[in-house]
Amino acid sequence: MTNQNILEEITRTSIQLILKEPFYGHFFSNLVREVSDVVSTMGVAAREDGLVTLSVNERFWNKELTSEEYRYGVLKHEILHVLFKHILMIGDYSNRQIANVAMDMVVNQYIDKRQLPGEPVLIENFRDMNLKRDEAVNYYYEKLLALYRSEVRKQDPSDSFKALKKYIDGHSDYELSSGLGDHGQWRPLTEAERKVIEGGIDSMIKNVVDRVGSSPQFGKLPWGIRSYLKNYQVVAGPVLDWRRVLRLFSATSSKTFLKNTIKRFSKRYGTVPGIKVRHKNKLLIAVDTSGSTSSADHARFFKEIQHIYRQGAEIMVVECDTQIQKSYLYGGQVPDYVSGRGGTSFEQPIKFANEEYFPDAIIYFTDGHAEAPETIPRAPMLWVVTSGGVPENQGVWDKLPGRKVKMNKVN
Repeated sequence: MTNQNILEEITRTSIQLILKEPFYGHFFSNLVREVSDVVSTMGVAAREDGLVTLSVNERFWNKELTSEEYRYGVLKHEILHVLFKHILMIGDYSNRQIANVAMDMVVNQYIDKRQLPGEPVLIENFRDMNLKRDEAVNYYYEKLLALYRSEVRKQDPSDSFKALKKYIDGHSDYELSSGLGDHGQWRPLTEAERKVIEGGIDSMIKNVVDRVGSSPQFGKLPWGIRSYLKNYQVVAGPVLDWRRVLRLFSATSSKTFLKNTIKRFSKRYGTVPGIKVRHKNKLLIAVDTSGSTSSADHARFFKEIQHIYRQGAEIMVVECDTQIQKSYLYGGQVPDYVSGRGGTSFEQPIKFANEEYFPDAIIYFTDGHAEAPETIPRAPMLWVVTSGGVPENQGVWDKLPGRKVKMNKVN
């Protein structure tokens, strides 16, 4: 099975999430997805631009997740780690193995255990500890750490200690103990990194709550999650200015290319040509050319596209109103005019990205005056909205999938 086939299967599972549990499905649509051997199973990791990547190991997907139920459950497992911000916390605990178990104990409470492969961490496996449900990581961490310290040298330890020891034995400090996923990419963060990443997760949560918070399905979420969301304080505004968000977003959506070069010796063989590692972005940039956008708007759009191009990105531009009017690889030359000037629909560029171009990320320059797209983007998405476009946190703004930033007014 090719990587593209696996990504398509992940998308199909995410659609099931949207149909059965919309909160998790819409939350999942904000994650960047990749097939990679950087993880041994499946794992989520924070990026410097505030986005979150879901990495899936090909062998794990094909050999271990042998049913739709397992795939559904493990994807939900990873979503919950992001929702509760566990990916930011690993540096907060002295015993990271026990912290991993405590974090899994939190998220697995909200998943049908029949959807979890292997031997997952479950509260039921620690019956003699009388643990409460719907608690945060710190509660379970302190309880498990106290258990470990009090019984590690006992000749006849309790069943709970045996369960804890079983989970942590044979694993490194960073790996997930249950076999469901991989915490190997989690690392301690600087205060600046944590602020940006937490801001990105806050935006995801607020967008999803605004999108599905009034639906009947939202009321069916477990009490612990509803309580967490009710008391959750989202950021009042963007962490970074719109131009910095745009540059960070485009700069971190990259693939790696290997290129032979005679300028460098091969360290392995002592000969030329050597190998030069080069990172290149593959971006789809949609330009709203509907009648509600002006020539001045288009000039600002292409000014930003030119800046991104100079960073070394491969850019496919699509000019779109209700349909894609023109598509072309951007070569650094701003067009004399754009095609369109009709109504507005966001569907076609996203479909083009999903089905034909397969970019690392999608950027949509628009005034936002249209219905939110029904098509779910498979790549991370950033909406750059004109200063006179749809108001922030109102109407269609909250329904647009991915991150949103507002351009400042021209003085």
